[in-house]
Amino acid sequence: MTKESDIAKIRNAAIIGTGINVFLSIIKFLAGSITASISLIADGINSLSDVFPSLAVAVGIKISERPPTEDFPYGFHKIENFVSLFISLAIFYGAYEMITAAIDRFVAIQVIENPIVGIITAIVSIITLFVISTYKIKIGKQTNSPSLLADGEHSRVDVFASLAVLIGVSGAFFGIYIMDAIAAIIAAIFVIRAGYETFKASTKVLLDASIPYDAREQIKEIALETSGVKKVQWIRARGSGKYFFAELKIEVDAHIDVEKAQLLVEKLKANIKNQVENIDNVLILLEPKKKELIRIAVPIEEDQGLKSPVFPRFGETAYFAIIDIRDDALSDMTILENPFRNEPKRKGILIAEWLGDQQKVDKVFIKEPLKKGPTYAFDSYYVQVTETKLDSLKDIIAEISKKKVP
Repeated sequence: MTKESDIAKIRNAAIIGTGINVFLSIIKFLAGSITASISLIADGINSLSDVFPSLAVAVGIKISERPPTEDFPYGFHKIENFVSLFISLAIFYGAYEMITAAIDRFVAIQVIENPIVGIITAIVSIITLFVISTYKIKIGKQTNSPSLLADGEHSRVDVFASLAVLIGVSGAFFGIYIMDAIAAIIAAIFVIRAGYETFKASTKVLLDASIPYDAREQIKEIALETSGVKKVQWIRARGSGKYFFAELKIEVDAHIDVEKAQLLVEKLKANIKNQVENIDNVLILLEPKKKELIRIAVPIEEDQGLKSPVFPRFGETAYFAIIDIRDDALSDMTILENPFRNEPKRKGILIAEWLGDQQKVDKVFIKEPLKKGPTYAFDSYYVQVTETKLDSLKDIIAEISKKKVP
């Protein structure tokens, strides 16, 4: 959820924007009446239409942060996108008013009286709109609010509308009254373009379009870097307001038990939420897959090949037999010295990390129960630990492969 401080920032920006638009619409209407400028009056209507989107942002952000309900289990985040869609329609309406006023000016050229009043009003509007739009866009980016960003972009393109008014009213000094209409149409093109971008962004989210490729790749990289994940089959993610929801299907070893699978899911969820901004929920599906090759580690007392006896004390063993089983048959076997045999402390944990991380073993056979430290270390690498009563490598391999070992 959005922080309360962010909600307050968005709401304050929207309220300030509302007040400024009310102020601008009043002075534009007054200046339009004094100067008889159609473009000023049209710009006043445009500012008045901006009041409603700003109010909608203030209300929409509050509603969007309501917790999920039984009827709306995914929350109300898309309210912000509905607000953005409404703002885009308001932008189109403002452009319509500007074009209508420009056409009227082409049809019936009207002399502008007291143009200095119109010039001052337009300059005040340009400066005010630029400052407030910059403020809204800054807060919108800080809080990742699509509705406030849309409102900020709306205010930014209104600068062009006021600039058109300034050019048009200034033309009265030179008796070129048609400049008002030409400038208004040019500004309207910018307004329509901004409206289209806002409309496209909001409708994509409302239609559950996928999030950008870079964000999906980031989730994939995080998953593949998480111990226990063998492959990412697919990722689906969709936006909802300032947040997005992600679903992914991953492959894990078939031997992993239910408890460890749950730990893996929770660990991966935490990794994604900690590293990816504005993610609301992650759904992870598991696809157990039998490995073609299973790697086994067995502590042995001395190197006697397949006749090597299993050593009962895991941390103090001199050697480890690393056995590869492929298609239920012995594929390869390597005898490695225990690199941590003489460590004064944590030797069991160090060995478990060595076997899980560097040797990539899947199973470990032991004679005696492990202490908590090595057990937790093996769990973090999803290594299966099995106690056995068998006495030699030959017997263990025969039991695993279900075949007689010579």
